[in-house]
Amino acid sequence: MRAIRHPGPPLEPRLLTARSDTSTEFAIDLGAGADLLATLAEALERLGVDTAGVRFAGGNLDRIGFVTGVPDPTGYRIATHSAPTYLDGPIVLIGGSAILGRESADRLRLHCHAAFVAADGTARSGHLLPGCCPVGTGGACAFVTATGSAQFAVAFDPETNFPLLQPVAAA
Repeated sequence: MRAIRHPGPPLEPRLLTARSDTSTEFAIDLGAGADLLATLAEALERLGVDTAGVRFAGGNLDRIGFVTGVPDPTGYRIATHSAPTYLDGPIVLIGGSAILGRESADRLRLHCHAAFVAADGTARSGHLLPGCCPVGTGGACAFVTATGSAQFAVAFDPETNFPLLQPVAAA
């Protein structure tokens, strides 16, 4: 097995947890024309959900915007994001997972990685960009687990030198 050494001091063991007394599971159907991530985040916020795990089990997109990981030429991080790639559809969403958490007191962040098949039949994957993934004919479904009193919040991670969504106990 290959080990990756990040530039910052290692967190040993690399395991962050927060305990929750409750969780709620439900599905949200996203119709044609809705943006996959932006519409989902807005729907969850309207429902009073500000932290959750999300699973996409398929769907169709008219277009997709995504980035992938590439080596960081500066050495500040082991990897950084590529330039955005935009593909026109139809795109078949094979599956994906996302974390919804707080970036600040008044701003949510939805971080999503997904696998999909591009219009040319090529299987691809990457970090999806909010506002760049309109749902196509047939829609898409998000399965949500609202995490109750265990929250996700953006915090700087000194090992990776990235601001990451990390579990925290609710205040």
